[in-house]
Amino acid sequence: MTEAPRSALATTRLVSVLRDLNMPGDPPRYRDVVSRFERMIDLAYSVTLSDTLRSIRRGEAVGARATHDQAPDPGELLLEARRSMIEYVLMSFSVDLSIALPFRFPTIDAHVLEDASPAAQLIQRFYVLHQSEMDFRVLRLRKALSEAIMTLRPELAHLLALDETLNATLSKQARKALAAVPRLLGRCFLDRVGDLVREHQSEIKDPAQWLECGGWLAAFQLEVEELLIAELDLRLHPLFGLVEAATDTEAY
Repeated sequence: MTEAPRSALATTRLVSVLRDLNMPGDPPRYRDVVSRFERMIDLAYSVTLSDTLRSIRRGEAVGARATHDQAPDPGELLLEARRSMIEYVLMSFSVDLSIALPFRFPTIDAHVLEDASPAAQLIQRFYVLHQSEMDFRVLRLRKALSEAIMTLRPELAHLLALDETLNATLSKQARKALAAVPRLLGRCFLDRVGDLVREHQSEIKDPAQWLECGGWLAAFQLEVEELLIAELDLRLHPLFGLVEAATDTEAY
């Protein structure tokens, strides 16, 4: 029997970034991913999904048609939203206090060398706030994409119904899994500070140099940026799949 291919989850950018940050744990194997996916769908969700699939086969799944005459291109809408969300992430690391931001990467001073726990908690909170912002923006984007697709191709109401059901089924479990990321990031920060104190005494004399090019804190911030963007792309992955399916005219 041919061995099943490795799941894309094992090579996704988020997993790669976590691995580069020396996060604990091994990459998931294909069979593990399948098993976890099966456990995500409990009896209630199985019934809901089954009902949705039956209605699709009977041609009864219809979505609410958008009322506007001209819908935006779904692909352009998705790419512009991704660009805006990445810009939001990058801006949150700005040290320019003249820029009004709802939250930004916390200031780390020399006290971190005595006790890094408070700073680690602030970094975790910073990441959690970004996750909440992603939740809100991705939910709003999904609605906008559904409206655009329904206007451009109303015959795809069945696809939108299936996407909505699957999203309702899996989004809660996805949030639980992603909730582990800020905790792991906090542990990583504590390890970095510990290594700094033990092995790099010459680099800790002037905290003002930490954010300069080559400084340990500047490097850590870049890693957090990459982690946030990797998680964003993971969250957007189903929407890219939805747009691809909706624009594949040969599939329908």
